[in-house]
Amino acid sequence: MYSDAAAVRAAVAAVDGPVVVCAHSYGGVPVSEGLAGVSNVVGLVYLAAFQLDVGESLLGAVGGSAPNWWDVHRSEGYVDVLRPFETFYGDVRPHTARGAVARLSHQALAAFEQPLTSAAWHTVPSTYVVCEYDAAIPVVAQEMMARNADRVLRMRSSHSPFLSRPAQLAGVLRAEVMAASRPAAPA
Repeated sequence: MYSDAAAVRAAVAAVDGPVVVCAHSYGGVPVSEGLAGVSNVVGLVYLAAFQLDVGESLLGAVGGSAPNWWDVHRSEGYVDVLRPFETFYGDVRPHTARGAVARLSHQALAAFEQPLTSAAWHTVPSTYVVCEYDAAIPVVAQEMMARNADRVLRMRSSHSPFLSRPAQLAGVLRAEVMAASRPAAPA
């Protein structure tokens, strides 16, 4: 996770101008970790993502043991997803879902175990998008993490609305960019 966070930080810091970052699923962890203190980040969108706090890890957030859809290869140090169609792509067209499943790869187990040392959402405005038909992150868990956000939105989608509802998600992200570009109201 720490190396993922460093990669996110470097990519965003290289942008000349304000940035709104959309983090999906596990991506919420390295985005929170890596973007703390990056001055050009003006907004964060957590899309069915882990919006955790300092000291928390993804594995800790899911109760300390692997969910039933993780295929853990502890000795090799990675996790694969069991039942990816049902878990990630429940409302995605079959052809599109097959392409997405073909691109899945191992996820380092260490990335799920490493705790956050910083959380960008403490100082950057954030929005959480709850995906109401998500089989990967239960809605109740998303709603708990969404308490960390400044604003909460909802989509009637599975875990991957960028594949099942791309136009709707584009509208959500466009609105977030527009909101972040407005000057703050005087206090």
